[in-house]
Amino acid sequence: MKDFLNYMIEYLTSIDWTVERAVSILSLLIAILAALYARQSAIVAGRATAIAEEAHFLQKDNLSLYLVEGINYVPKDGKYIFAFNIEIRNKSRIKNSVHRLDLAITFLRKDGSVGCFVLQHDLALRDSIVGHSVTPIELPMDIADKSAIAGWGLFLLDVPLKEFGRIEKYTVRVVDASENLAQVESYLIKEYRVV
Repeated sequence: MKDFLNYMIEYLTSIDWTVERAVSILSLLIAILAALYARQSAIVAGRATAIAEEAHFLQKDNLSLYLVEGINYVPKDGKYIFAFNIEIRNKSRIKNSVHRLDLAITFLRKDGSVGCFVLQHDLALRDSIVGHSVTPIELPMDIADKSAIAGWGLFLLDVPLKEFGRIEKYTVRVVDASENLAQVESYLIKEYRVV
């Protein structure tokens, strides 16, 4: 930079000054200063955009799930009750609510093809699991900002599992007020049979 300034001073003193030359050199200097100012403004604007995007993301509906426990309860009537104790976390800075809770069971048929069926949360199953006290999730459920709630999702399957094939995984899913989906998967759950 020092060399450039020396060069400019030497160049300016060697010029045969006319009004036109003085105006053009002054215009060039103003253009260089404007370019430097525009570059600095672009850097500041980029930083402001990054901060605004981060703030927007933190206010977005943002749920996450944590699976505490999964149970496959088989009463004497042969039906299957799936119970999942989950914690739903609202990571955003605004209140959110859960409107739907379901269980997707992925299975592998005997011919090797993959199937899936979806069960809806059933609050009426609250007293169906003998020997376990469960507090089911009641929908819709509001979750305050930066907080979490816990409860049980209860699902009924009234046909024998062997008709479907081998169970590959269980996926518990929640949907919020803005139709955003959060899910957690489990490959093994405890089984309780009434004999």
